[in-house]
Amino acid sequence: MDFTEYMLASNCTSLAQPQEKLSWIFNVFDEDGGGSIDIDEVIKLVIGLTNMGGVEAEREVLLACVQDILEAIDVDSDGDITREEFVNNAMKSSFIRNILEGN
Repeated sequence: MDFTEYMLASNCTSLAQPQEKLSWIFNVFDEDGGGSIDIDEVIKLVIGLTNMGGVEAEREVLLACVQDILEAIDVDSDGDITREEFVNNAMKSSFIRNILEGN
């Protein structure tokens, strides 16, 4: 875990409610500040969260997690996940749910 990942992990663990954590995660990975997360940012999200959890996953596992997120969260299937979509639907993703529940 590098310093950035450590800081991300320590900031996220201080948040109490799942919605707060989801909003924080969204803000971190909405790199361009455009109000939505695209496929590239979802890939970085998955890699960042797995690294934060101390897990080194293989490429196929990471891609399955990305697919899980897109199917669960991108309800309008436009390829971009808005903050509203993310906060309202992220717990439907087994990957996100497991991360937040510490599984």
